[in-house]
Amino acid sequence: MALKDLLDRSSSSGPQRTPALINLAGIRVLLVDDDAEQLQLVAELLAAANADVMTASSVGAAIRQLTQRVPDVIVSDIGMPDCDGYHFLRMVRARNPQDGGATPAIALTGNTRPEDQARAALAGYQIHLAKPLRLIELLVAINSLVDGRRAR
Repeated sequence: MALKDLLDRSSSSGPQRTPALINLAGIRVLLVDDDAEQLQLVAELLAAANADVMTASSVGAAIRQLTQRVPDVIVSDIGMPDCDGYHFLRMVRARNPQDGGATPAIALTGNTRPEDQARAALAGYQIHLAKPLRLIELLVAINSLVDGRRAR
């Protein structure tokens, strides 16, 4: 998928701006994507919303990140070549909760059929977002997952 297709455009002048009402300050996000351009773009957009963003371009790098620092939310692409996002999240869910095994997760994918959503849920994702990604949807999803954990 081309970089320009990753995010909806709000105008011909460029990608959507971070909505002022959604502030992800203090929220650690582990962002996993094998596409370097997409990884950088989404990381920059999350950072613009004040998120503390950790990035990984492979499943192995993501697992190493989890070992060093547990995020509040995982945002992972599904279609990665060596190990897809489903297998990655099953690896995460096999970990102890204090080691990140219970971290809420968002799947990013171009596969939007009901069976794709069900497969993501079975792998342990709480939210399934379709590409092209709408920035506001991602910010709201992250915020809702973190608010849900804080409410417990």
